[in-house]
Amino acid sequence: YEQSYDDFDSAKKKGAVSANHLLNFSFAERDTSFPSRYIRRKTGYTPFRKERYLQANYRFVVSPKTEGDYSLNISNADAVIDWDDIEQVIFPSVNQYDCVICLYPPVSAKISPCGHVFCWACMIRYIDYSPPGRPCPVCQHYLKLKDLKTALVQRLPKFSPGDVVQLQLLSRHKDSNVVHIHKNKKENDNGSDDSFANFVGGIPIWETPDSTYNRLSIVYDNQAILQRQFSELKEAIALATSAQEDSLPFLEKAWNTLQEKYLKSISKQEANKILFQKQMKNTKIVKHPSCDLYFFYQALDGQYMFLHPMNVKYLLKEYITYQRLPDLIKS
Repeated sequence: YEQSYDDFDSAKKKGAVSANHLLNFSFAERDTSFPSRYIRRKTGYTPFRKERYLQANYRFVVSPKTEGDYSLNISNADAVIDWDDIEQVIFPSVNQYDCVICLYPPVSAKISPCGHVFCWACMIRYIDYSPPGRPCPVCQHYLKLKDLKTALVQRLPKFSPGDVVQLQLLSRHKDSNVVHIHKNKKENDNGSDDSFANFVGGIPIWETPDSTYNRLSIVYDNQAILQRQFSELKEAIALATSAQEDSLPFLEKAWNTLQEKYLKSISKQEANKILFQKQMKNTKIVKHPSCDLYFFYQALDGQYMFLHPMNVKYLLKEYITYQRLPDLIKS
């Protein structure tokens, strides 16, 4: 009798000597002709991409393109937005967000390509220690000052179970991720359809009501963005001067950089105005049938809170068609 390898292996695992040969017992040989059902399947590994995280959690204000458009980003939500085309990143948050360097609310906030928000002066001080760039203080992503974009930390109210939320009726074409505010035709005095008046090239203009619900909005005059940074830096410089803080040189460097950007923006105003008129003229308004549209209710302030589809069906049972649904409801 010959002992099999499995006998020795099982005995070794138990920490004892196998006595199966004394009983004239042995296991039958395994049939290896059938594939094992526990074979590990090969699956494609998809690495984590910070660009996808940014696009899922932030909203972007982009500058107009002289050549091409944003049609790819309109039709495909996963299409990455070119970082150079971004004028401002809107960071909505229900909690107070602090700069990870100074642990205070960010002054003239800047956001990195990896999605972290800092004070502009804090990042200037941090990167000036070893120019031209340093790893991100949070995730070690290599950063340069030119990679930083203006950020707007938008503080939103925090709702708890049982709170009353006001919801806005919105519509979206099935082949697009651009959202439109639905307007009840009964409330239109002149009967005209102005739902696309705030859109250029299929994208809403920044600071219009439709831009609250869209991931992408366009701006032709960034003076308002620059003026907000000027006011924040002016107040910070005044406080640093009175308290004789060591952050004053870095705040002044940020001020000088902002002034240079402001002068460049003024020189482009006329060209952007002509480009706006041209693109507005070329914008085609296409009215889609209601069967190609998705209707839904979202929180009025743009938070990702939606009315359950079952409740929408209850409303539809009462109002017959989507076009007759109330524009605003409380839930």
